[in-house]
Amino acid sequence: MEEGTTDVIIATAANGTEPYTYGWSSSLCGAYYSAVSNEFTILATAPAGDYTATVVATDDTTASVSNTINFSVRAVQAITITPPTNGTVTTTPADEAIAGTTVTITATPDANYLVGSISVLDDTLTPVALVGNDFVMPDSPVTVTVTFIYDIATLPI
Repeated sequence: MEEGTTDVIIATAANGTEPYTYGWSSSLCGAYYSAVSNEFTILATAPAGDYTATVVATDDTTASVSNTINFSVRAVQAITITPPTNGTVTTTPADEAIAGTTVTITATPDANYLVGSISVLDDTLTPVALVGNDFVMPDSPVTVTVTFIYDIATLPI
């Protein structure tokens, strides 16, 4: 989930005798979540990190079952596009992405131009691997740079 947002995990018990009660525990500090009945709410104040939440569902006959879910809170990182010459560049998602998200670069050359090169650098100026026009967002801001070159095949003969 995105840091700064709220999300809810809902537990649904089955195959027991109603009513059910639910008990929650988590590796996330209790100040950053609330647990009421079958709902575990991750608060917008939760810090970035990898966590677990465990629920124990107990039925009316005191039979119980537990389940653990892994979840991550990830910071949103900025995507900056170096203003291109002789074409346009966009990314999807457009301005920011959560680490681990696939970002697609769309480079559209003006008439008589071709895409020359595409590069993505993180905030330490380390290249980010491209597969075609896609990259996986690192856990840091990135800068996308696309150069357009003149298509000599368009020169009149």
